[in-house]
Amino acid sequence: MALKKVFFSLPVCSSRWISTSCSRSAGFQGSKANIPLEMKLRMIERKKRRVEKLSKQPLAFIPITDFFIPYSWKMDKRARSKLEISEEEEDKRVLLEKEWARKTFRSRKQESWKIKLLLRHQQRALEELRQESEKLYNAALQCEDLSIPFTCRGPVQSTPLEGYLPPLGGYEHTDPLFSKDDLSLPEV
Repeated sequence: MALKKVFFSLPVCSSRWISTSCSRSAGFQGSKANIPLEMKLRMIERKKRRVEKLSKQPLAFIPITDFFIPYSWKMDKRARSKLEISEEEEDKRVLLEKEWARKTFRSRKQESWKIKLLLRHQQRALEELRQESEKLYNAALQCEDLSIPFTCRGPVQSTPLEGYLPPLGGYEHTDPLFSKDDLSLPEV
């Protein structure tokens, strides 16, 4: 049903006019608090009918074809041809890779050197502590439980208890034995 619009012009002052539009048969346009009782009842009835209509319709299942991936998309073939690179650009890339390899090698070597140095210092400190007192040396070798943050949860999965009925009901396995994807074979 088309709404009819009528335009009214209201004079504001002598130099300008304001034009407003009015929609006929558009229903009640006021605030929700001032709706007459008849209109409220009609709105409630309309909503009830709409809910009944929707509840009669069965649930729409998601079609399996939405999840089907064509076999051709899984093939290992290039969509684009390989880009031709000039020899200068290729040489630049090779040099960049070599420079990166050197940099990572140096950083790994420096880190391992620092770790070995720290271990040597630790061994020397432990030997000096052993010369001072065997009791302190043994205490230093023990692991402190509070120094390493550790949290433990109980078992997440365990065997089911016999005769136990779960509070939210059971679980029925409804997955299909095979999918449409298993049926598609490569074309030779």
